[in-house]
Amino acid sequence: MKRKLLLPALIIATLTATPAFAQVQKGAFTASIFEGGYTFDGNQHLKTDTTHGVRLGYNLLENWGIEGQFSHVRLKSTLPVTNKGDQYSIRGDLLYHFLPKSNLVPFAVLGMGGTRTTNNFFYNDNDDITVDYGAGVKYFLTDRVALRGDIRNILSFHTAKYGAGDYWSNYEYTAGLTFQFGGTRAAAPPIAMAKPVTVTEAPRPEPRQQKLPEPQPVRTQVSEPALPASSSAPPAAGTLAATVAPKAAPLTAPLPIAVAPVPQVTETTGVGNGCKVSTFANIVIGTKDVEVISDLGIETYKVFRLSAPTRLVIDIFCATYGSEGKTLKFAVNRMGISSLRAGTHPGKMRVVLDSPLAKFPGYRLEKTERGLKLLFTDK
Repeated sequence: MKRKLLLPALIIATLTATPAFAQVQKGAFTASIFEGGYTFDGNQHLKTDTTHGVRLGYNLLENWGIEGQFSHVRLKSTLPVTNKGDQYSIRGDLLYHFLPKSNLVPFAVLGMGGTRTTNNFFYNDNDDITVDYGAGVKYFLTDRVALRGDIRNILSFHTAKYGAGDYWSNYEYTAGLTFQFGGTRAAAPPIAMAKPVTVTEAPRPEPRQQKLPEPQPVRTQVSEPALPASSSAPPAAGTLAATVAPKAAPLTAPLPIAVAPVPQVTETTGVGNGCKVSTFANIVIGTKDVEVISDLGIETYKVFRLSAPTRLVIDIFCATYGSEGKTLKFAVNRMGISSLRAGTHPGKMRVVLDSPLAKFPGYRLEKTERGLKLLFTDK
């Protein structure tokens, strides 16, 4: 169900996202859903498969956070085994956010937990302690929703009977959505207001009054006809001549108030022929017998002796043991047998028992519920 809901959730979150002053918020609770791939160590003989799960966390500070994770992955063997298993993981992690006040927040992660493997053919039910480390990135679509990608290296510590070395090195890579609830964030920077511009009106000059000419006495005399008045003649006596004051300078329009915007921080050996393929899980060498154990019943087998050197050959058809072309050799040194060799050949599994004697020791071959048992006799 989670796999079906993750893709629609990603699409809806992306389409409905609006720009916001996004950041990691101190004291916020987080919830994440994710899906991705899980690659197993080669010694586990398990195929890479999908993993999915949930994470719940809390931001202690803007930089530091804690988180718990639960995930599941199906187990499918790379060997010709018919059954499948499951792996459940639970971990606790410490996160460090490098750029908590931006939209794009890279982070590092370190933690530990455990895994439980169920119904695995090779190991049955098994519990391992894990240590994980890795990195990731969150991209905030809003101040509450972020896209998220993670990659982890998971070291799974196990008992020595399950393979070479003390731990398996697995990888997990996922993508999903993170939701942030509550918490406080740093205050947005204050809005910068431009200082108002003072408008000063130009001073008006005082009007000046022209001084009137003094009156002249009237004289009576015969005079020549008056010439036509010249356009440049001075004004007649008694006429007021006022000097018009210059127009005042127009008022200067106030400058617009500038408002600074709020910054936006922005993955058998199979034999055909219609028969079921048996996979031999173990070869038990006893004090007086040798037993080969399979996961299915044995349909057809063939036994014959060879000389120079002395040996007994058992061919079990429609069966495999280990990788084709690779033979495993075991030291016996009892019952007249020096060593035992077993391996997968085209269409069959072959078991060879080597003897240092000139004649192969007496034996009896029995078919059991678990496979074949070779009993050695004194005759």
